[in-house]
Amino acid sequence: MHGKQGLFLFLILTFVFQPLFSQTADKAQNVSRMMERRPIPRKNMKMGRHEGNFSVIGIKIEESEELIVFSLYFNEPIDTNSILGKNILVNDRPLPQETEFLFNKVRRMLQFSIERSALNAGEKAPLDLKIIYAKSFFGKILKASEIKNLETNSFFKYSRGTGTWQKS
Repeated sequence: MHGKQGLFLFLILTFVFQPLFSQTADKAQNVSRMMERRPIPRKNMKMGRHEGNFSVIGIKIEESEELIVFSLYFNEPIDTNSILGKNILVNDRPLPQETEFLFNKVRRMLQFSIERSALNAGEKAPLDLKIIYAKSFFGKILKASEIKNLETNSFFKYSRGTGTWQKS
């Protein structure tokens, strides 16, 4: 009788504790993935590795009575921790410290807004945008980008063929 009770107890304990052991194995596997130092994309994020430089490929500027909203489009996902107001200049002025940055799901679009009064510019004066530093999700550094004479309520696209920004 002692042998059957021991076997029965063993089976019950195995059944009860099996989920705990499988979770521990899953955690160990996740830790080993993190130690490989490769970025693990989030679920549903299409983030293949890209060759070439990390760059801005499009800029959309919208204006209301008080705000100017900038949407910057990149060719690779952005490292959100690398975006700081002091590294983005509009008309040679860094963004205010309280500037809030928004990113789309795949982190290829950065959006921020500033008050028109903060620019000290004329009503329809062209805007200059300069990005001093940003980094891609894959660790590539954005070379300093300066785009001049941007107009509000417009979309600008970078043409690799001509190496210039064109209004679309």
